[in-house]
Amino acid sequence: MNHTSHFETDAPLTAQSDADTALLFAASADAAALAQTPGPLAVVDALRFTELFEMQVGDAPTALDFAVEMTSGPDPIAAVQARMQELLSQGRTALLCGEDRRLTARARTGNLLALWGKVGRAEIDERALFSQPRTILAGVRAATAELAQSVPPTASILTANAMNLRPEALLDLLSREAVPVYLSIDIDVLSPGAAQWGRSLEPGGLSWYQLIQTIDAVFAGPGVLAAEIVGVAGVPPRSAAALYCAQLLLRMVGLQARRKRHAS
Repeated sequence: MNHTSHFETDAPLTAQSDADTALLFAASADAAALAQTPGPLAVVDALRFTELFEMQVGDAPTALDFAVEMTSGPDPIAAVQARMQELLSQGRTALLCGEDRRLTARARTGNLLALWGKVGRAEIDERALFSQPRTILAGVRAATAELAQSVPPTASILTANAMNLRPEALLDLLSREAVPVYLSIDIDVLSPGAAQWGRSLEPGGLSWYQLIQTIDAVFAGPGVLAAEIVGVAGVPPRSAAALYCAQLLLRMVGLQARRKRHAS
């Protein structure tokens, strides 16, 4: 497998890569805080194990070219925002990994706000609130009245229970979208049995294989313009949780490469 890694831990992102897909890690605001935040570092550490490439790539091209880029410095999100804009303008794919949505929101909104008329949003989370129209919120454990009242007319809720009872429900919703989506995944959507590091102990949630099938459905449907994984702040280094996150990222790299190969 071919991959290039660029780590900028004391300055905004400067590394450039011709890789078709870039994994962007939005880290803490400075190197000292970064050293105390195991989440993004744990995922990067897990990515170094070559077995993951064989496990996740499957029948995708044998030479996947992608870049791993980490930002820090005084304003890491500004660096990620600029990099995402560059990738999108080149027709390439950005996969963003951050501690939580407070870190990723600015980069996401700054680049995609002007595109909401053309880009949908698929958010896989247990309790997120809608921030944009044209959103599909999948994996919610309990659709509260407050959440239901906040749903824009162009948005949809799909509970974890509904996904268990009817796995094709998400695919049905995605089939109505004729545009690619921004895919946002909070790893807390996994059930406590699968995600014992998670912040939520509420019963329910998706199993590991259900989450994988859900991601596969999104890529097989309207396609993915860009994606993010959040909720990694509590992920311990060198743990099964770090392996989970790395597998999700690598699977999305493989799915995107396979989709582009078939389209060419």
